Amino acid sequence: MQYPFKLFNSERQVEYFVLSVLDEGGFGQVWHGVMSTGLDVAIKVIKPSADFNRDLSSWFTDQQIHLQCLNHPHVVTTYDQFISGDQKLVIVMELGRGSLESLIDRGTRFSTKVVCGIACQILSALQHVHNLGVIHRDVTLNNIIWFDGGVYKLCDFGISKPNLHLGDYARTFIGKRSYIPPELLGAGYTTYQSDIYQLGLVLLTLLTGRHPISPNATDAQTRHAILTGVPRQIAESLVPVHGRTVEIISIMLRRRDAYRYKTASQALVDFDAELKRCEDLDHRIANLALQPWWPFAALKWST
Repeated sequence: MQYPFKLFNSERQVEYFVLSVLDEGGFGQVWHGVMSTGLDVAIKVIKPSADFNRDLSSWFTDQQIHLQCLNHPHVVTTYDQFISGDQKLVIVMELGRGSLESLIDRGTRFSTKVVCGIACQILSALQHVHNLGVIHRDVTLNNIIWFDGGVYKLCDFGISKPNLHLGDYARTFIGKRSYIPPELLGAGYTTYQSDIYQLGLVLLTLLTGRHPISPNATDAQTRHAILTGVPRQIAESLVPVHGRTVEIISIMLRRRDAYRYKTASQALVDFDAELKRCEDLDHRIANLALQPWWPFAALKWST
């Protein structure tokens, strides 16, 4: 079989055969690959730039923080990290089915119950990451990977900030423009609540099938939408349709970080309760459907 190229970790004597591109951006590319053992993997290759030392620093940050944040069922597992012979910076990770971004691009819409389930999984990952003193700072559709069985995992710690404590600020950001938190845009800092805000944007997008702030908006339009709280306004307008689920999201999207959930665990408690309510409702409807009188009762009330 022909492969576009191969990568070799000389220290571990492991070879990786690259198959096809999964994603690409300013950092480089993520490829579908196969280890010499036969295991399918995702391979992130950071393309060299004029400032190789900066790239190397970013790569070391990514791998060190990611390894620190492992051992959680909703953080993508890293198998290997190395610098290839031709100076490519490589991270090898477990292979999922795709990102949430890819599902939204296909026009996928998510039910309230599924959105609550995703929220619980990623909030548990953020709780773990924050407890380690790390702000992720890039919680976007593209950095949440879905797996078979309804499993979702957080990935890509390339612009995370380590060794922070509750209340500490991180003052730099290199991420998706429409996901910039209001506190960073207006005052130049990010906090743990900034990750909660970004996840709120993700969840609102899943619920509506549309980005709250268009990726195609101009810088001025994006800035205005963030600072005037357009995402929160959208969420609040949907309360009559989606109820408590979107109320929780609206709290995550408040412009002032001090007025959001203080911790990921607080938001997790609310979403877990809402998920249980959705599951209980589905269970009751299913039981009603099994009753022999159910179709006739429905016919009676319809007339």
